[in-house]
Amino acid sequence: MRLDAYFVLNHTERPDGKNTFHFFLEADRSTMAHSRMAAKIVGYLAYYEQGLYKKKYSGMPGFLATTVTETRSRAEELRKDLYPLIPRAARSRYLFLPFEDLKPTNLIADASQFSDSLLKPASRKPAQQQHAFS
Repeated sequence: MRLDAYFVLNHTERPDGKNTFHFFLEADRSTMAHSRMAAKIVGYLAYYEQGLYKKKYSGMPGFLATTVTETRSRAEELRKDLYPLIPRAARSRYLFLPFEDLKPTNLIADASQFSDSLLKPASRKPAQQQHAFS
């Protein structure tokens, strides 16, 4: 995996063991074709399913793949086009946010909604590719 950034946020109001969130960041400047973004999503899925992140980041129970875009419309467009590639049970781990929403408080709030699911493997059902990407 070649991610743009990796960072960790701690939620001080949650109990130990449920307060640390690991983020893999993709910065989208609207220059990447959807097919390349789709390949990145497939790569993240494989990275998670094969447990490769655990080898590189010891002790990490899971991660959130966060794509940050320049505009809200681009974030919505990517979410709509790429979510079909992601198994339903894992979709909450893949965030698509406009830059204006990239704030620690927003990320922690989003992550807190599904933090317990980060500690369990996502059930994998074959993804159906419903969109063609250019």
